[in-house]
Amino acid sequence: MKYSPPLRHAQRRLLTSLSFALVASVWFTTAALADENAAPDYSSYTQSYRVPFANTKPVDFEHLQTLLVRVSINGGPPLLVQADNGSNGVIIGAGDVPNIEANSPAGWINYVSSGVELRGVWTPATVTFLDAKDEHGNVAKALVPVLAVHERIAHEGAVNSGKFKTTKNPKIYMLGVGTGRGKEAHQEKNPFVNLQEMQAGTMRRGYTITRDGFTLGLTAKSVGDGYLFEKLKEHTGTNAPARTTPPVPKDWDGSLGWAVVDGKKTETSSMLLDTGLTNMMIELPSLEGQSDVADGTEVSVHLLSGRLSYSFKVGDFTNPATPRKVTWVKYPPGPLINTGLRVLALYDYLYDADGGWLGLRPVSKLQVEAKKEIVPKDTDAKTPAPSR
Repeated sequence: MKYSPPLRHAQRRLLTSLSFALVASVWFTTAALADENAAPDYSSYTQSYRVPFANTKPVDFEHLQTLLVRVSINGGPPLLVQADNGSNGVIIGAGDVPNIEANSPAGWINYVSSGVELRGVWTPATVTFLDAKDEHGNVAKALVPVLAVHERIAHEGAVNSGKFKTTKNPKIYMLGVGTGRGKEAHQEKNPFVNLQEMQAGTMRRGYTITRDGFTLGLTAKSVGDGYLFEKLKEHTGTNAPARTTPPVPKDWDGSLGWAVVDGKKTETSSMLLDTGLTNMMIELPSLEGQSDVADGTEVSVHLLSGRLSYSFKVGDFTNPATPRKVTWVKYPPGPLINTGLRVLALYDYLYDADGGWLGLRPVSKLQVEAKKEIVPKDTDAKTPAPSR
């Protein structure tokens, strides 16, 4: 019988180090894969509402411009509002908000992309999604603060400035449903995550955007398969509202990603797939000012920390994902990359407000060819004038 000679100390140390390195490598690889494949579980939830698009023409995902839904404020007439996940809060001209409470506190919102500042008062209001009913005939409703706008102030120097003028009593129809927007965490203003059932704890807070419209409330059936998910970091901000009964939804920062512009990679940034804009902004604190990227420039955008990506040439509008323009913007709080909404030509979108998840699902040819549904135009509905 042969015996192996005893290992010298150095050999034993090397073998131990290699063994540890191998185990660590396997552990980290397994952990990374587990993290990458992590996903929320919606199997215990059964309630959701579908809110169809209310654009006066069928939504063309090959040439996206805006996404509209139909609502009523405090039982008033139907309004067409722009669903905007690049801002937070229902913003309506005061003339279209019935029953504004006396002594409502003053408030305002600034749209950085357009330089528009809107001033008014925050009044509690019931927002009813007129075209959203569940199987029992219940209509989707949310009780949230609404900014009843008395004044619009137009500031120069923004990427999309110049489209609006300073005026009193403007016509504004914005439905801000974003997360991680601004210094303060104020998800109590987001109607998409404050439906009555969500406040009661029977519906998972969150929503999807697909070719069928918006789905409010996340269930295994309504979400389906195929999404890739990224866990988000909680956005605490400053002056965050205290947890109350019913609780205020948590706020979350954006998912991570980057862009490559003419072969040069930006730093890893917060990503905003903004349904309120048709242009793209790459916002960095290190820039001297702002400038548009030249037509013909190759741009690739990397989402979910690099797990999904798409590309386009600036100015090539045969590609449905190409934004109206791409602008470098100095942004001290950055970095932030705002893709605009045309990325939704490529992906379904999911936001989970309870769990803090962002999900994207590549769109299949079957979805692209699926029948488009539109709510017949209501002649009494007031058409929104975009503010961003």
